[in-house]
Amino acid sequence: MFVFQIQASFEYNQTESRFELYSTTLNKRIDFSGVKVEVVASIVNQLTNGIFAQSTEQAIYVLSTDTGVAKADVQKIFKVLEDLGAIVRGISTPSSKVEDKPFDRQIRFFNSFENDLISGADYQKRLSQKSIVIVGLGGYGTWLSLFAMRMGIGTVIGVDFDVVDASNLDRQILYKMSDVGRLKVEAAAENLAGINKVSSFIPINKKIEKTQDLVPIIENVDLVLNPFSYYRKNVVQIYPGVSIAEACASVKVPLLSLGGNIVGPLTVNSSSACYMCAVEYLQQTMGIDHHKRNMKAAKRAFAPILANTCSIAAFEAACFLGGFRKPITINTLIQTDWFSNNSSKIISISQAKSCLNHGSRSNEQS
Repeated sequence: MFVFQIQASFEYNQTESRFELYSTTLNKRIDFSGVKVEVVASIVNQLTNGIFAQSTEQAIYVLSTDTGVAKADVQKIFKVLEDLGAIVRGISTPSSKVEDKPFDRQIRFFNSFENDLISGADYQKRLSQKSIVIVGLGGYGTWLSLFAMRMGIGTVIGVDFDVVDASNLDRQILYKMSDVGRLKVEAAAENLAGINKVSSFIPINKKIEKTQDLVPIIENVDLVLNPFSYYRKNVVQIYPGVSIAEACASVKVPLLSLGGNIVGPLTVNSSSACYMCAVEYLQQTMGIDHHKRNMKAAKRAFAPILANTCSIAAFEAACFLGGFRKPITINTLIQTDWFSNNSSKIISISQAKSCLNHGSRSNEQS
């Protein structure tokens, strides 16, 4: 026995003369012009509640019986809905009961990507079985850790060597005044404890100065997050970002980079653009030069902007780990514009000839 029902992301608009079914999540839409509104509405409403049937044929029979719509008409509408991807089969038992349980609202979100083979609860279970490493528990790392724990990622490993400073408190979400002077990993672990029963935070007090410092920590995880921004080739070697990228490449662990107003690329294998490809691209197109930067602008930070960048990165990580949607940042950078709000964009990059891991030249494909 199966359950046939409308896929969870679909909504509808209904007037006296028109019935439109759409999913903004899946970017699908259909206008049932030429069909009586009450006929379509009765079928869609019945399927929204869900019906039990052993086959498509029986489902059509049940719909015809329950709605009083002729079987031939039900069959035509059912076929349109199937072709649109608006009907799923065997996902769950129909119920309108609101459950007050952990991850209920998140599972409802994941249900927007359900199909005949996987439900929102299955996507959530996938996250609970994954492990990630976040290098640095500062302005970016604290937000990333909090998002990862709230999403229910099974194991979150945080790496840092520093202590909490008073200047951290305006933007590093995990720390309080009472944490000043404490190791960041200790304060983070304490403040992340008890968020849920499926996620665990593992603190590692360590400074990453070279590739081998990180390899033993990451070799068995599913994803590493590198929040150390993007620097020119002549200075990048002194920042942890390049050591993180080298470590991930050496043990073939996926890496998602971010910093400033940019997220990406997500490097999933040797054929996808990596951190150094992004550095090369940004150097060529934006002329970034750390040594020529206005020092009054150095180390400036504002919590809402950091949180925005980290929320995009966390969403991309969830897409990759949960598999409910293909990540945008494979071979791509997401750049947000917080000041004029007119130049946010998605930038395609390819492997750079000067990259540590690749031998081809980067280019933009607008």
